[in-house]
Amino acid sequence: MKSRRPASALADPLRYSAAPPRSLALIHATNAHTSGYKGKGQKVVVIDTGVAADHPSLSGKVVDEACFCGGFFGGCCPNGQKTQTGPGASKDDQGHGSHVAGIVSGVAPEATLVGIKVLDSQGSGSTSDIVSGLDWVLDNHPDAVAVNMSLGGGTPTASDCDSSQSSYASVINDLRTKGVLTVVATGNGASSTGISAPACVKNSFSVGAVYDGNLGKKAWSNCTDNATAADQITCFSNSAANLDILAPGSVITSVGYQGGTANMSGTSQATPHVAGAAAVLRAANTALKPADIESILQTTGIPITDSRNNVTRSRIDVEAAAKEAVARATSTQ
Repeated sequence: MKSRRPASALADPLRYSAAPPRSLALIHATNAHTSGYKGKGQKVVVIDTGVAADHPSLSGKVVDEACFCGGFFGGCCPNGQKTQTGPGASKDDQGHGSHVAGIVSGVAPEATLVGIKVLDSQGSGSTSDIVSGLDWVLDNHPDAVAVNMSLGGGTPTASDCDSSQSSYASVINDLRTKGVLTVVATGNGASSTGISAPACVKNSFSVGAVYDGNLGKKAWSNCTDNATAADQITCFSNSAANLDILAPGSVITSVGYQGGTANMSGTSQATPHVAGAAAVLRAANTALKPADIESILQTTGIPITDSRNNVTRSRIDVEAAAKEAVARATSTQ
C-alpha cells in the first residue's frame, strides 16, 4: 500500500514550487487563533512515514512515538526492526509525514502530536502495519481527538467498503466508540466516481482537496487544471457521494523533514487541516464526540460543488466551527 499522493510519488507533484501558503487564512484558522482557539490540551495522531520530532516547528509537540514497518526487505523502523516504540521511533526518512504533522500544528498550534511510522522511505507500507498502528493508538492513546491518515490505496469506490476493508473498519469503529475521529484522505487518482480505502470506510471522515488560491495552470501527473482559484477542487482529488469534507490541499508549505520547509500537494495535505480543526473544536468544547465534530465542520463550512460529478460538500471554516462548538457548549449548560 502506498501513501496517498498523485501518481508519480517523489517527483511531481509533491515537491512543486509555489506561491507562499495561504491555506490557514482561507479556512479562517488564523482568525480562530486570534480569538484563542488553538487546540490546547488536545492530541492528534499522525500515522504516516514518521514525524521529524526535532524540527524547530515541531519541537516539544511530539509526546509519543511508535513504528510498525515491516518493509519488503526486513524491518524499516529506525532501529532496523519491524516494531519500535518510544522517543525516535517515528523518525521520518521520507518527508511526507513530517509535512502532514506540520499542517496539523499550523491549524492547532497548541495541540500535541503522536507520531507513528507505518510507511517506508519510499512511502509504501502494508495494511497490516497500518492497522497495527491504529490498534496501538486504541491501546495507548484513546484520549486523542483524531487520527490523521494521509494514506491508502485500492480501487476507488462510491459506496461504503467496510465489508472488503474489515480490518480497517473494525479498528476505526473501535476508535470512534472511544471518541477518536479517524480523518482519511480520499486519494489522488483523479476519480470522480469513487474514493480510496480506508477513506471509504463508513466511520472514517473522508477529505478531498481544493486549491488555496489562484496558482495558475497546474499540470499534475494524471490530470491538468488549466486555471486555478481558491476553493476550486483539484483535478487529482478523488470524489464521489461518500466524500465527507473538503480542505486546502494545494500547494501547501509545511515542515521539511531535514529542516526548513517543503511544498507539497495532495489530499494528503488537505486531511491534516481537518485533523487540526478537530483539535480546535474539541478544545473549544470538550464534550464533543466524533459525530459532533463532523457535523459542525460540515454545517459551518463553505459549500463547494465538484463540477465533475455535481457533488457538493463543505470546505472547512475553522473560525465558524469553533464558534459553533462554543455555542453548543453554552446551550447545554
